[in-house]
Amino acid sequence: MNNNDVVKVIINADDLGMDARTNELVFELMAKKKITSATIMANGSACEEAVALHEKFPACSFGVHLNLTSGMPLSGNLASLAPITDSDGRFTGLDSLLYAPKTRILIKGVYNELSLQIKKLLSLGLDISHIDSHQHIHNIPSIFPAVKMLQKKYGIRRIRLSKNLYLPDDHNVMRYLKKKAFNFILKKIDNSLSTDLFTGFDTFYQIGKREMVGCNSVEVMVHLREDFQRWSDYKMLQSSWESDLVFPVKLISYNQIN
Repeated sequence: MNNNDVVKVIINADDLGMDARTNELVFELMAKKKITSATIMANGSACEEAVALHEKFPACSFGVHLNLTSGMPLSGNLASLAPITDSDGRFTGLDSLLYAPKTRILIKGVYNELSLQIKKLLSLGLDISHIDSHQHIHNIPSIFPAVKMLQKKYGIRRIRLSKNLYLPDDHNVMRYLKKKAFNFILKKIDNSLSTDLFTGFDTFYQIGKREMVGCNSVEVMVHLREDFQRWSDYKMLQSSWESDLVFPVKLISYNQIN
């Protein structure tokens, strides 16, 4: 790869549909052509609005943001999800999901819940471009098989990698090897499609200012929320950040990953 090679970059906004304010910010930057993709939370309070508005942006891709850690599940049968929900039926967070005993009942409940999330978006008229997940739950080994089964069931070939681009001072050989193996399996099963690399916006920007990333395509995750860390994504996306990189980029959507 030489300095004239263009890196194809997907800017994907997570959490679309979480609430009306998130929708507002995501669609604002889509209109400005700063974001090329987004993933929708089917159990978010503004999911229906997000799907209704997505048709205004045919050049962008819209996927499903699978969620087992935030808000209310769509499942009517909460007994199977009891280890990861509270007395009000709400998801209790990532730690609960990570450390709950992965019984057959729970895994079946997880499969059914994630299936309902995909079905809801399809029923609203969304052509789902790809799969990713809230807090990267599709990377959890016990959850991964259910996600791959659903990917095959619904014919969604594109899926987000596990994060595999890190800052130099965050390098870890064992993690690198585990991620490489996981991503190989993720792509190999059912001939799935993804980018070469996946990371957050700040990491991509900091690396790209100093060196080549050595790939053809990268998915860059952003979150548009009004807390300190995530508000920085919103502000940086409106800058001329591309001109600070040592390589040229072309913004694409997941629909262009073949």
